[in-house]
Amino acid sequence: MKYFRYKIVDKNKIYYGQERSDFIGVFGTKYHMSSVLLKLDSFDIEYVIKDIVLKEYEFIFRYSNDKTVIAKITPLVKINVSKGLIYFLSDNNNNDDIVVFDTKGVQLTFLVLKNNL
Repeated sequence: MKYFRYKIVDKNKIYYGQERSDFIGVFGTKYHMSSVLLKLDSFDIEYVIKDIVLKEYEFIFRYSNDKTVIAKITPLVKINVSKGLIYFLSDNNNNDDIVVFDTKGVQLTFLVLKNNL
């Protein structure tokens, strides 16, 4: 996204007809047309991402879309808001206890976040 802008809105809470209390926003890339961002729960914060160091304007969320709903998973993603990039979990992780994101980000086509991150 050449002219990426960080938009904050408080809408789009309904996903597949259900209001989600963990809804935080939506994003899209050329590979993921539209995905829903979800808040991390206390287990994620205390155990899953506790050792991850984030740069300024980077956030970690879980996400959901048509494919993840079918598989009944909600993977982690890291978003760098200032650069308009999203980083998915790496396939080359040899240790299942440590979260590793891809080093190359994917350009976001859009990002809409709630106003209370």
